[in-house]
Formats: sequence, C-alpha cells, structure tokens
Amino acid sequence: MDGNIPKLGLSNILLMCVIGAITIRAIYQRWKNRKLYAFMSSIPGPMSLPFIGGIYVCIGISRNNLFRKLKTFKKNYPGIIAGIWERGKPHLIVSSREVVNAVLASSENIDKIYHYRNVKIGTATMFSASGTEWRMIRNIMNPSFQTKLLPLFDVHFYNHVKTFVSNLKEHLNGDKFDIFTPIHLCTIDLICDSMVRNRIGAQENRLVRFSYVMTQLYEMLFEKIFSPLLWSDWIYALSGKKKLVRALRKEQNDYLQKMMDQRIRERAELKVAGHLETSQIYIDILLDKMDAGILSKQHIISEISEILVAGSFTTAIVLSWVFKLLAVYPDIQEKAYQEIKKNCSGEEVRLDELSELVYTEMIIKETLRHCGVPLTGRNLTKDVRVNDSMTIPAGIQLIMSAHDLHHDPEYWERPGEFYPEHFSPANEKSRPKGAFVPFMGGKRVCPGSRYAMRSMRFLVANTLLRYKFSTDENPPKDIRDMDCRYIFLFLPTNGFLVKMDIR
Repeated sequence: MDGNIPKLGLSNILLMCVIGAITIRAIYQRWKNRKLYAFMSSIPGPMSLPFIGGIYVCIGISRNNLFRKLKTFKKNYPGIIAGIWERGKPHLIVSSREVVNAVLASSENIDKIYHYRNVKIGTATMFSASGTEWRMIRNIMNPSFQTKLLPLFDVHFYNHVKTFVSNLKEHLNGDKFDIFTPIHLCTIDLICDSMVRNRIGAQENRLVRFSYVMTQLYEMLFEKIFSPLLWSDWIYALSGKKKLVRALRKEQNDYLQKMMDQRIRERAELKVAGHLETSQIYIDILLDKMDAGILSKQHIISEISEILVAGSFTTAIVLSWVFKLLAVYPDIQEKAYQEIKKNCSGEEVRLDELSELVYTEMIIKETLRHCGVPLTGRNLTKDVRVNDSMTIPAGIQLIMSAHDLHHDPEYWERPGEFYPEHFSPANEKSRPKGAFVPFMGGKRVCPGSRYAMRSMRFLVANTLLRYKFSTDENPPKDIRDMDCRYIFLFLPTNGFLVKMDIR
C-alpha cells in the first residue's frame, strides 16, 4: 500500500507553500479591504477582468481625443460615478457636484493620485507634493499669494501687456497666425517679473525657444501618461524619450538657474548696502528659506519651474482660447468690445476700470468652463462622507472630472455652446455653489487664481480695444466635438489660429 502513495519532492512542497502563502495573502487582503470591495461593487462601471480590471475601456483613449472621449464616457456609463479597477487599484471617476465638493472640502485628503508621478520632474513642489511635505511647502508659500500684494504687480501688467499689444501689429497682414506663442511670451514676462523678480524680456528678446522648450517638455510628459508601455522606466529609456526629456528639462533649468542666480546677486548687493528688506514676493520667500537651510537650490529651481507652468503656460492657453472663440463668435466679440469702449476712458484700459467689464469677465469664465483644467485626482487617505447615504472609503484613487461637471445640463442651460450668459449675475446667483470649479477648491485651491483672473481680464480688454479677430472656422455645434490634445488643459489640434485687423 505504501508503494502506491506518491512522494512529494522538496520542489513540490515549496511550490505548494508558495501557492498557499499567495492564497492566504489574497484572502487577507480581500478581508482587510472588504469595505473597499463592497463599495466598488455598488458603483456602476465596466466589468472588471482578472489582472487588468476595467482598464480595457481606456483602450483607444489618448491625449489627442480625451476631449471627445469624456463626453462619450459619460454616455456609456450614465450616472454620477463610474468605478474602474486598474492594476489592482480601485479608481472612481466622479462628476457629481456633491461628491467633488465633499472631496475638495476634505482637509485630510490632499494627496495626488499616483498617476501624477509621470509629469513630475525634479523635486516635489507646492503643486506636485503630497502629505506633510505639501503642507510645509504651502505654508511657506502662502504669504506670496495674498490679495493685498496684487497692486505691487500693476506696473508689470501695464508694461508687459502694452508690449504685447504693440507686438501684435506685425500680424496685421491678413494672414492667420497662432496667437499662443505671443501670449505665452507675455505671460512668461508677467510671471518672471511678478514672482521671480527677473525682467527676462521674453517679448523684447523674442525668447520663442524658451516657450517651445516648456511646451515640448510637457507635451512629452503627457504623452507618457497615455502610453502605458512608457510607464516602464527601462522601456522609456530605450525609446530615447527619457533622454530627450532630460535634455529639455536641462535647457529649461538653465534659464531658471540664471534667473535665480541674478536675484541672489541682487539680494547680496542690497544686504551689503544695508537695504535688504523682508519681502513676501515668491522668489524672496524661497531664497530666505534657502538661506535658513530649509530649501535647496534645486528645490527652488523646481518651484520656479512649476510656478512658470502654472502661471504662464496654463494662463496662455486660456487666453488663446478666449481669442480663438471670440474669432469664431463675432457677435460675442462685438458685444465685449462695445462694453470696453463704453466703460474705458482712454486708448488703454486701466486696472481700476476692470470692475466695469462684467461681460468681459463672463467671457473668460465661459472659456474656463469649456477649456479649463478638465481633471484632477486625489489618493483618498481618509473616508469622505458625501451625504447620509454615501461615504467613499479610504484607499480609492479618485479622479474628479470638472469638465463633466461644467457640462452638466442640470447647471448649464446650453452645456455644449459658448454662451457667456451662463455667468450673468442672475445666473451665477441662482446656480448652486460648487457647480463651477475652474481653480478647484479646498486646501489645494489654486493660490494664484485672483492674479490669473486680473491679468487675463486686463490683457483681453486692452487687446480687444485695439484689434478685431476673425477666423475661417465655423462655430461647432458642440465645443466638445473639436479636435484637441491634452497638456494640463485642452489645446486645439490645429493650433490657436486667428486673423487680426486694426479697429
């Protein structure tokens, strides 16, 4: 009888032990995260397949079609929430005003989702850091974004917007041109002068290469987000793209290093002369912390890099959309021009006249509704109570679609149209709080939102006072059907092409 009993070799025993350990661990993880699994099973979404979860629904989505895909995704998975398992991690895509505002209001859930690692370059900064590190950086930086400091930047607004309006004269030849680069050079000047105390002269010196490097760097980083094969560091290196990103980053950082070194020299000279005073300007706060041994030079360069992207690149995209859309909708452009002409006393709009330009501000807000930051994410470290019947458990990777919220017909009379009246005083008053979140909200609200709105209103008003914009493009039935690519915000695939005439 004993001869009929199979003998287990050592290798078989080890294999059984490994299988047993994996099984026990899987059972334990399932039990440990039972609240997560129970919650996800109650959420509508694509069927989850072994190993890959529901990520297959993202096949075919790229940064070049995300604009339209967000619209179709909402149709395919109706409801306020869709749940997806991706590589063992539970994801929620939400567009509900109630959910979005509950998450943004949470003082504990401030960590970015792990996907942000693909666009992070250099040291973690105020815009990319998480947890305790983010709180420390934000507390250091908060004084430089106080509303009372805005008048300090007025002289920069006047100087650089005046240069921008003057430089546009070279495009009065009837040909269409891409307005993004001239605008970006202006916003670079504004941020460098206001926040970095460096008169780089991007417009006077035609630093088109600086604009190109910044744009190309983030083009490549966002390409990586939508290319799962490139998430592997060795594949990314073999593709040659990692080397190119490093080269672009070095070229950009060389500009930033020069800016920082110049300010360090200026501060040293002021200190020797006994004139160095306490300053709440962005770069001076950073350098004070470097002198105190709290921040490194490399950290400061990373912070300058991100304030340039957040303050110049994204602002330039929104402003470019404003002029492109006004060219497509000449009646709206004419109404804005008449408002500016009526309320402004001279050949230039003054900053103290901006409060009278209600319709101009409505246009900028409507542009932000369509073309502002479409998505943001949080790694939930604590449960979020939405209402009496819903609590989102910790452990969720939560993606908030402001784009879908901003096109919800419950809050927007004409969701797919360019309709500035959405932001008339009466409509804004009647709309529920939190239906429009262009700068997000809560602890991680964009600290420079007031600066951004002030600079955009000033540039738009002065430009429309001088020039009239047109285009060969026909108005789309739904703006979400336009061909766009995604770099922080949506950009039209064919560029921001407009024609221009003097008024």
